[in-house]
This record gives sequence, C-alpha cells and structure tokens, in this order.
Amino acid sequence: MTSRERFFKTFNGDIVDRMPVAVFIADQGHFINQMYPDVDPFDFAAILSKVIEIQRQLGADIFVRMLYDIDDPIHIIYGGLDVTHQKENWEVSTEEITKGNTIIKRSTIRTPMGNLTQDFSIFEDPKGTFMYACTEKPIKTPEDLEIAIKYEPRMPEAFKAEAKQKIKRVKDELGDDGILGVWAPHGPFNNSSQLISSDDLYSLFYEDFEYYERLMNFSMDRIFDYTAAMDDAGADVLCVGGNVPGGFLGRRAYDEYVLPFEKRYIDFCQRNGTPAMYHNCGEIMNLVESYKDLGVKIVETFSPPPLSDTN
Repeated sequence: MTSRERFFKTFNGDIVDRMPVAVFIADQGHFINQMYPDVDPFDFAAILSKVIEIQRQLGADIFVRMLYDIDDPIHIIYGGLDVTHQKENWEVSTEEITKGNTIIKRSTIRTPMGNLTQDFSIFEDPKGTFMYACTEKPIKTPEDLEIAIKYEPRMPEAFKAEAKQKIKRVKDELGDDGILGVWAPHGPFNNSSQLISSDDLYSLFYEDFEYYERLMNFSMDRIFDYTAAMDDAGADVLCVGGNVPGGFLGRRAYDEYVLPFEKRYIDFCQRNGTPAMYHNCGEIMNLVESYKDLGVKIVETFSPPPLSDTN
C-alpha cells in the first residue's frame, strides 16, 4: 500500500496495513531554517522540496502542507483586507515602518464611502523565521464593514492558473509517497478575527447579532473563490484554521453562534469530495462532539498539556 493510498483509506475509515505516520513541518522558518540555513526563506518551491526530502529520509508518510506559496496575497490567510490589489473606488497607499525586528505595513484604503486603515506586521526572530499578523484591524464599526462588503476586490482571475501550477509541481515531486494539503483561508470565525478586534468579536454575537452575522457571512463570501480555486487546482486536502473559536469559548457558545457558519464553509470545502482538515491548536477536548457535527473529515491537533488539553 502506498502512502498516498494509506492516507485516503484512513480518511474514509477503511482498513489499512498500518496507520499513516507524518511529520508536521511548516514551510518557512522554524525547523526548516535550522535544518537548511542556506535555503532562502522566501524560495517557497525550494522549501517544499526540503519538506519532502526530510520526510523521505525519516521514512514518513509524507503530508506536505502548503501555505506561503499558495496564499498570495497573504491577507487571505493572515488577515486584513486586500491591500495588494487596487481598483476603482479601492485606492490603497501603504507605508513601511521598521521597529526593531518588526516591519509594519500601514495602509490607508480610500473609498467613496470613507477610508479604512490597517497595520500588517512581519516579525522576524530568529533570523529566517517570520510571524505575520494584522495587528491593527481595519473593521471597527458596522459602517466599516459595509465599505469592505461593497468595495474590497475579489480574487484575481490569474490566481487559478498560479494555484494549479504550484500544486502540480509539488504533487509531481511527491508521487505516491504522500499527499498535499493546502492551507485554504480560515474558517469564518478565524477569518473574522483577522478583520475585527478579538475583544469585540468574542462578545459580538451577544451584543449585536445582526452585525456579527453580516461579518461572518462576509468573511465566508470573500474567500469562497480562493477556496474553490485551490480545490479545482488539485489539492488533496483543504486545511482550515479553526483555532480562534477554541475550547475556551465553550461548547454552548460554539454550537449556537459559530458551528452553523463553520459548517457552511466546511460543506463548501468538501462539496467535491476533497477532505477538509479542521485545525485547532489550542484546547480541543470539549469541542470534539461539535466537530462531529461539523462534518469535517480530519481534526487536529490532539496534543497533551501544556500545548493543549488532550488526555
């Protein structure tokens, strides 16, 4: 049985010769930077080749997780509105500010209905290892949300061909030795947390459900095209971030206010039979039953304390 067959039979609940064993290696920085310090951290094709190489050396069933090479523009996975593309009624100006190891990209978006501002930060420590985040969120009021809904650019048509070419390259190198997962844009709650302050988001469904519902639906609508393009390009698994509505939110709140939206997105991801993987790298145990209702094929990570709460 090949590793590729072993993965898919496991996802389907079929009998396998043994459980697949894979290594979770991020495709920039961290482990890769230590193992291969001479590899350019922004040469994503070379990094993914190294991810395959080291797993082959270890005798693993290879599970490649493509993030940076396909999530371009990076806002669709790390947050903020689209400041990469401009169009009529969406004019962007960005200045770069350096503070120590952090580069802050401060953007102003001008529209006929008013201006939006956001900060996107890139932190490097140690050298070659980067963290990315929208550190000043662009949506602060319901009026800001309406501006984003009306004017934010949608996925450029060129993304489809680019995604297909990048996915084919990695799958050709993999062969039957494993599978390729791509980090699709987050689930809608995660995506919303990249647009609005978490302090507001965690209570918004209690305080103003109409605003919350409109935000969650926008967070899905703006990423459907990217998700479909990744699926159509041949991804074996669509990896979906679900850590922001983690166990600390509580099952009752998750089931009532988060699950219906997350399920709609997971259903979209899996509509063509491609398995989705739901990622929660925090407390997970009290949401396991909810994840069954979510209908997702794969859930991670069941880690012991102190990283998580798995028994």
